[in-house]
Amino acid sequence: MESYIIQNEQFKDLTNLVHVSIMQNISLSEDCFMGCTSLTDATFGSANLLSNGCFRNCGKLQTLVIPQCRSLKGDYIFANCGLLRTLDLSSLEYVDPTSVNNFAGCTSLINLNLPSNEPFTFNKDSFKDCTNLHITLQFEDDYIRYDDNSRVEGDLPEDSM
Repeated sequence: MESYIIQNEQFKDLTNLVHVSIMQNISLSEDCFMGCTSLTDATFGSANLLSNGCFRNCGKLQTLVIPQCRSLKGDYIFANCGLLRTLDLSSLEYVDPTSVNNFAGCTSLINLNLPSNEPFTFNKDSFKDCTNLHITLQFEDDYIRYDDNSRVEGDLPEDSM
């Protein structure tokens, strides 16, 4: 399947953009939707890559659906999306291990859908601002696998405590 690229800063600071729905296979380059302060929801059929700051400062963004997202590369991808409540990343395979601010300021994030197999790495501080976060996995046994085989630096399996 051919992948389309939304270029660096392509829609940056487009303050009248409210909804986005792109069902083609895409890659989102750095800061491509950054500062779209009226954006409330976005749906993407498939995304190979979400890059540094691509939704940063989208303060009204509430729902982001990218069930076929494969990689988060860079930092501040969802930073300061203070109204973001629901995020579907149920096909995520890779998260940049140096990223600590992808969810900075996402104080309303309560639902995060992740895949059965834990993405390769998550920095332990990735969700420090998400105080009411509920992570949803596809199957009940996935919770045990995430716990026992955690790739989160500094995390310990609960049953070993």
